[in-house]
Order: sequence, then structure tokens, then C-alpha cells
Amino acid sequence: MSGKVTLRTEEAHETIRANLQLLSTSIFDNTDPNASKRLIDSTRRLIDEFEVLPKLLDLLLQTYISSITKLYLDVKDEKIELRMPNLGNDIASLVLSLAKVRGYKFIATFFSTDVYLFHKILDLLFSEVGSRNNDECYFLLLWLSNLVLVPFKLEAISRSVAARVSDIANKFINLHTSASRTQTVALLVLARLFTRADCTALFSGYTESAKLAWPDCNDASKLGYLMTFNQILKRASNIEAQSFAYIIYNDIILHDLYCLVLSDMNSVNTANVRILIKVSSKVSRYHVKSLQWAKVAEMVDILLYIASAMKERFDTSLRECLAKSISRLVAFLSISAEKYANQLVEFMFKRIGSDTNIDQIWIEEAINDGRLTIPLCHTVLLFCGFLAINKLFPRKNIPALLSLTHQTSFLSYHTTGSYQYSQLRDASCFCMWALLKSLSSEDYEFIMTSDTKAFANLFIDLIKITIFDEDLTIRRCGSAVLQEFIGRFGSMFFPSVFPRISDDKVGALSIRLVELFDTNYIGTVASSFKLVHDMVALGLPKQIFVEKLIEEMSSDFCPFSVKQIVANTLCKVLNQSQMHSAELGGIEYSTDQVIELIVFQLQKRNYGALIALAELQLSNSLLYDIAKEVHGFVLSCEFDIHVDKSDKGESIIAWFVAAFKTNLDLETAYMVSVALAISRLNLSDSLVKVFRQFFALSFEIDLNLFKEVCEQIKTGNNVLAKSILCQSLTESRLDLLIEIMLDKSIDAQTRAYLVQELREVLPEFESYETLQFACLSLLDDYTISSQGDVGLLIRLACIDLLNGSQIFLRAIKEDAVRKLWRIAGETLDKLRIASISCICEINHDDSARSEFLMFQNNYGLYFEKLLQYASETFADETSRICLWSGIVKSAGASVAGADLINMAFRNVLAQFETENGATQTLSALTRLLKIPDGKTFNVLLPQEKKTIMGALNVWVKLLDAEVTVPTSFNFEGLYIRAYNLHINTLQNSRIGVVIRIFQHLSSRPDVPKTLRESARKRLQWLAIKAPSDSSRAMALDALFELVIEVDPENPLLEMIDDVDASTRMSVLQDIKSVLKEL
Repeated sequence: MSGKVTLRTEEAHETIRANLQLLSTSIFDNTDPNASKRLIDSTRRLIDEFEVLPKLLDLLLQTYISSITKLYLDVKDEKIELRMPNLGNDIASLVLSLAKVRGYKFIATFFSTDVYLFHKILDLLFSEVGSRNNDECYFLLLWLSNLVLVPFKLEAISRSVAARVSDIANKFINLHTSASRTQTVALLVLARLFTRADCTALFSGYTESAKLAWPDCNDASKLGYLMTFNQILKRASNIEAQSFAYIIYNDIILHDLYCLVLSDMNSVNTANVRILIKVSSKVSRYHVKSLQWAKVAEMVDILLYIASAMKERFDTSLRECLAKSISRLVAFLSISAEKYANQLVEFMFKRIGSDTNIDQIWIEEAINDGRLTIPLCHTVLLFCGFLAINKLFPRKNIPALLSLTHQTSFLSYHTTGSYQYSQLRDASCFCMWALLKSLSSEDYEFIMTSDTKAFANLFIDLIKITIFDEDLTIRRCGSAVLQEFIGRFGSMFFPSVFPRISDDKVGALSIRLVELFDTNYIGTVASSFKLVHDMVALGLPKQIFVEKLIEEMSSDFCPFSVKQIVANTLCKVLNQSQMHSAELGGIEYSTDQVIELIVFQLQKRNYGALIALAELQLSNSLLYDIAKEVHGFVLSCEFDIHVDKSDKGESIIAWFVAAFKTNLDLETAYMVSVALAISRLNLSDSLVKVFRQFFALSFEIDLNLFKEVCEQIKTGNNVLAKSILCQSLTESRLDLLIEIMLDKSIDAQTRAYLVQELREVLPEFESYETLQFACLSLLDDYTISSQGDVGLLIRLACIDLLNGSQIFLRAIKEDAVRKLWRIAGETLDKLRIASISCICEINHDDSARSEFLMFQNNYGLYFEKLLQYASETFADETSRICLWSGIVKSAGASVAGADLINMAFRNVLAQFETENGATQTLSALTRLLKIPDGKTFNVLLPQEKKTIMGALNVWVKLLDAEVTVPTSFNFEGLYIRAYNLHINTLQNSRIGVVIRIFQHLSSRPDVPKTLRESARKRLQWLAIKAPSDSSRAMALDALFELVIEVDPENPLLEMIDDVDASTRMSVLQDIKSVLKEL
């Protein structure tokens, strides 16, 4: 892997260097302006490739920065932007790309420190203030941030330079109300300037002006000041920073904090709040140093009040900022005042309504009654996590933290109906992970001594999070924490809960648990729930999971799809045998108690409970009296399609299945009539699944009810269409469904579902001729609607049916294969591949099938392989004609992808490389032009017309390409077929294609002379008597084309655009005399 990265890195570096050289050339040689833009875009993309391994840029970073800065200054000096606007901004964007990959502070160190550039950079910046060239401003400010670090007094350069730097930096800092990238670099400039030894007066003046102006400043100005203060406190020495902190504390920090407390929290600028938190945290450190505990407490209290008052507006970035700030303050306190550090931790816990000496913190209750907000709770969790990751969380408070995470880990939409709780669950996982990372084996022993159940409860919580959380991200978090727990403390924990386990089995158990909780096993809710059975099999007590499963089922907010999985899992767990289980506590439920709880949920109209009871009834776990009670409840239910939801309908059908299989009293007519009402619900996989189980039951539907089923299918009832064929059918009832499949007035998707489900009855009806005939007819279904060719759904379903039914296919193989060859040459990719795959399956040719699947996105190789494979496998001429009837729809298509049309026709041309191939191809194309006996073109089916038009178009393309036609070919047959296709019609498109053919027949030397004359005469006739002006014009144009071939200089050609009705006859006479020479 590293070898590939290095190789690509060298190539990227080489290309970047070449691009920068070419950029200079293209700019100053006054070449295409777009070439410069393309080179810059290309270079940016190459720089972005280094995001994975940024340090690989370092080797040539100095070269790149030097080249870019020189190029930028040259562009400005030569005023290139007069002819190439925004070029300077585009060049500067390259530095922005480098900064994104490598970091702006690191990039700044590579800029030139030539002091003679100071005023030039400043002049450029002053000219760009307020412009839209943000990349250029960023680039110049970054350069300036390096220049202000020169190791001598700035007044040696110019007396005004320091003031100018301060002025320009302040302008950009106050430009926006959000911490933009130009503001970030501008405040870096200002912080570096003010912390210079020769700029103390400037710094003092800035601080005094800030104090005086602060009450009247707008948000943008305040943000600028605060960002600068933050940078200054980072860079200043302890003495300078302490002095500065005391100066701004009362007049600025406290002023703004109290203003926030009194202001409307819906209108505060969150960017200002975030920077204010950072500055407050840094100022508090100096209060700690001077032992001013009251001021520290006051500041923390105000910040937490603001967090609570802002509610949802106190967003994730603010919470993280506040949590980090207070955790750093605790870290600072722990060095000199550990007692106060511990008090601050306890103070944070009390903010969420907890005394850390008790085990339970009722978070959900506090949030629901408004005593606690989610943002504040989230902040406290993050605070605890940051403390733990730095190994600063007090050992004595760990039980309180575990109690907190125990509750916040399970606040979810399923239990409360609020999506906001996902942030708390995520933070809880972070806390647990950070805590486990920080604990030592001595800490483990200490905690187990004070609370023997602490780690057992933690282990159970992590199992539940990883299996049951509705959010995949949280499940993955839980998995990571669980694996951390097992890896660090599994050898100590498992012997305590599995008393009989040996040391070697502890290791095996740990490995097995880590394997099971890999992210591959928790990708979906269904796969996660399957882990329950594995956990019970490993010895984890059932009650852990039963309690959670009942909770999920009882929730009003848990989706019905999840409740179905819960019901299935619960039934299997109750019936799962278990010899020994771990001693992990929990409430132990008997099967009867669980059933009682489920019945209670059913009485509350929780229909997920009915699914569970149906599962239990099928496993004979319900007592007869309870089953009768549930059965009576279901029979008393009425289903109203306009009121009731799918969960009720699916549950009733599931109970019908269980009741019928366990011989509870149930009238078939009643059962079917209720099912018909429920079937009108929206189509879903779960609904279809229970209906398939329902119709698979061994009962016969009354004929009148069955006809009602058919009527509902005709109106588009797709649930019935996808399930009715599971019913045991007679030939007469199957005939009713076949009629629906063949009825093109019925929705194509509904018919396609019926065709798909025919596989249910094929074993029983594989020799039924009506069904065989129907399948062959369905391969010819080209129904057109406002949505286009909806018949493709039918054809595809039929091909899929034949693909998996070789015995059924055997009876209709010959006719079916011919139709499949036709479809294999048509334009629709999915149908072509399915069709040729079916042919290969019939021929037992897996290698050819694999090749076709590889070529499905390469039209050229596909059609080449198709024609080659066809020539090797054709049994008769009819199959060849069928294939060509499909190919002409691709090669001669008027509406299709250009690549498809071109590649198909290219492979048609390839057939003319041999005389035999040319003969067969021309023969097939000529035959396709024939209108069936006893019919006219107008009465043909749309696809028959499309085939003929495709064949005409292919003929025109071949004649345009001047292919070599075998001497044995009968041109007269082509003439007659073309002639028949243009008479008795007003369709200009067809007449136009025939005119093109007549034009070629009139001039080709290999066409018999008499036939050439006939074609010319026909063109002359059409130029006079064609049914429309456009057709007559096309014929006349064709005649002029012939004149050009005979005599390109003929003066008659000058009239080509001036012919009208009055001159048409005389012009045609002149053309006739000229064409005699042909």
C-alpha cells in the first residue's frame, strides 16, 4: 500500500511542478485564458490528493509556495488581470488548498520574509477590502502573518508599518459576523503583532479602545475583538497574559456574559458565544492562579446558565467548546488545587439535578418537566468524557457517571418520540469509552469494591446499545466501547459473572464476543437482533433481552417493522434452551408473565403485540384459554381502510395464519373477506409476506370470492397480485389470472407481478398449454403508455420466469428462444442481458453467459459477441431473422443513446468483411421489410412498424457507407419492398427513408440499369405527386443529389433553392435529361 502511495506521490509532485511552469507560460504568452483556469483546477485537485498523508507535501512545499507567490506578484506587476479577470484570486486559491491539507499556520512559515514586501502586501490588502476575492485576501493575510514575525523592530522598516498592519487586520476581523477563514488569519496577524516587544504601546491602545467601544460595538466588531483576545491569550507570556486578562475581565467578559443572560436567546450570535466561552476559560486560569475562586465559580455558573437558557440554539459546537473549556479548567485546577477541581466536577453534576453520592439521576423526568435541557445534559456528558480521556475524572465520582450514562444511553425516539436524544446517546458512548481507556486494573478493583454491580451493569448497557439502538452510528459506537471493555477487563470481569468458567474459556469467550460485535454484524436492525440468540447461546441470561424486547414492543414510537423483528426475536428467545447463564442480575420473567404483558399491550391496541402472540401460538406457547381470548379479540376487530394502518392489517393476517394452522375456529369466507379489505393497503414487502403465508394455507376460496380477488387485481391491487398464486389453484382459476396477465388495459406493473409469481404454480402446471401460450405471448408485450414502453416490465418478468424454469421451458423452447434472440438485439440494456443470459442458460453455456455479463456496459463488445455467438448456435434461418429484427431496432433506432446506435451499426458493418456474412445480413434485412400477407402497414402492431422502420434506416446507413454488395444480391427485391412501404401513406418519415433508398438505387453502378431507371422515375413521380410538400421537396432534393453526381458544374444546380410549384415541372424535365447519362 505504501509503495503505491509513494509512486502516486512522486507522479503528483511532478505534475504540480509542471503545471506551475506551464501556468507561467500560458499567462505571459497571452494564450487561451481558459488554459490557465484548467491548469489551476488540475493543480488544486492534485493537492487535495495529499489529504490522506499531508506530510508528503513537505518535501516540495517551499518550492510550491515560492512559485505561487512569485507568479502572483508578477501578475499584479504586469497588470495581467486587465485581460484575465480574477486571475490573482485563482492563483491564491492554490495556497488555500495547501492550507486545507497542511494547516494554515504551518503553511505560513514557508512564505518569504522579505521586509521590502511589507508595504506591497499591505497596499494589495487595502485594495481588496470588501471585494469578493476571499482567496486572495486569505493568501495575503497569511503572508502578512509571517512578515510580522521579523526579528527586528518594525519601525526600522517604516514608522507607519505597525499601525497599517493593525488597521488592515482590524478591517478584516470586523468584516463578518461568523468566524470566516479571513477573520481567523487576520486575528493571527493581530495577535502576533500585539505580542511583539516593540508593539506594547499599540497593544495597550487597542485594549483601551476595546474597553471604551465595547458597549456600543455590533456583533461583528465584538467577534473580531474576542477572536483577537483569544489569540493573544494563547501567545502572550504569563505576565503579559495575566495583566491583559485582568484588564478585559470586568469591562468586557463579565459585561458580555451578563448581557447574554439578560438578552433574547433567540437572537444571540452563536459564533460570538463560542469565542466568548474560549476567552472566559483562558481568563479563568489566571483567576485560579491568584486564588480568586469566587470569580471562577461565577463565570462557570453564568456559562452553564447560558447553555441552559439557549436551549436548542446552544448547538453541538457550543456544547463541545464549553465542555472542553471547563475540562481544561479542571485540569489546570488539579495541578494546584485538586480539592477545587473535584468540587467543580461535583458542581457540574449538580447542574443536571444530581447529588453525586446517589446512584440514580432521573434525567428523562428532569428533561420532560423542564428542569433540565438536552444541551446542558449533553454538555455535562462531553465534559465528563474529556476529563476521562485525559485521566482526570475523580475516581469517587465514577459510579455517578456510570449511573448518568446508564440512563442517557437509552433515551431514544423509540422510547420518547424525540430525535434529539441521539446526541445524548452518542455522548454517553464517548463517556464510557473515555472512562474505560483511562481506568487501570487498580481502578477496576476499587470500583468493584465500592459497587459490585457497576461493571456488570455497564456490560449489559453496552450489549443493549449495540444490539437495540435504532441508529447505526450509535450501534457502532456501542460496539467500539464493548470491544474496549472486553479487551481491557474481560479477563477480570468474565470469571466474576461466569463462576464455572475456566481460564482458557475466558479467552475464547472474549474472542467470540469481539467477533460477534464486529460492525459487519450490526449493519441493519434485523442483523443486530439476530445477535440476541448468539448471546443467549453463549450464556448471557435471557432476562436481559426479554426486558428490552418487551420495552421496544410497548413503545408507541417504535416502528411496526421493528416490532415485527422484536416479536420474532422474543418468541425464539423464550423457546431457546439454556443450561447455565451468567450472573448478571435483572428481572427474570417466566413465559407466562411475558405472555401476560403482551396480551396487555394488545388490549391497548398495540398491534405489534398481536404479531408476537401469533408467533407464540405457532410455537404452541399459548395456553388454549389465552389463545381463545386473543382470537375473540381479533374477530371483534373491524378493519377500515380509510382509518386503520398497515400494522393492524398485517397483524390480523398473521393471526389468521397462526389460528388456521393451530385449528382455532375460523370461517374461511370471513377470513378471506377481511383479507380482501386489508389487501388494499399500500404495497410493502412485509404485507406481501403475510399474504403469501395466508394464501398458502390449505383452504379453498369460494369461486365468487376468487372472482372478487381477480377484480381487485384488475384495478391495480398489487398485494394480491404478488400473493394470490400461493393459493392452490385449479386450471379454470389459473385461466382467470392468465386473462389478467394478457389484458393490456390493466396496469403493466400489476401484470408483471403476476408473471413473476407464476413460478409458484409452474411445478404443477408445467405442461399446461394455456400457460405455455401465455408465456410466449408475454414475450411480445410492447405495451406503450404515457410512461413509455411499460411492456418491458412484462417481458423482463417473463424472461426471469423462464430463466429459473428449465422444465417448463423445454416444451416451448424453440419458440421462446427465437423471441429471446429478438430481445437480445434490442435497445434496453437490462432486457438484452437478461435475454441472452437465458439463452446461454438454455444452452448450458456458463462461459458465454459470464462474457455477456462482463460486456453489459460495453456496447461494441456486446454486439460483437452477440453476432459471433448467434452464428455458432443458430439452428434455423427463422432464429437469424428474429435476431436481426432486434438488432435493427438498435442499429436503426431514431431514439436511443448515440453510443448504442453507433456500436450496433458498427458490428452490422463488420458482417460485410466476408461474402457469406454480407449475403446473410442483406437477406435478413430485406426480409424484414416485407409486410405480412393480407395486411397493410397501418394495421401492424407498433413493434412490427418499429422493426420495419429500423430495417429501412439500417439499409440507408449501409448504402450511405457504400458497402460492397455480393453480386448475387437481388436489388429488385429491395426496390419492391421499399416501393410497397411508401405507397398509400402520409407518413413523411417513412417516405423520406424510402426516397433515400431510391436515390442510392438510382446511382449505384452494381444495380441493373432498368432498375436504376425505375428508381429515378419513381423519384420524379414523387417530386410531383407525393402526398405532402415536404415529401415532394425530399424527392426533388434527391434528384438534385443525383445531378451533382453526374455533373457537379451543371447550371441547373443554381435553382436548387428557388424551385416552386410554377417551375417544378420544367426543372424536373431538365433533371430528367441530365440523368439520362446515368
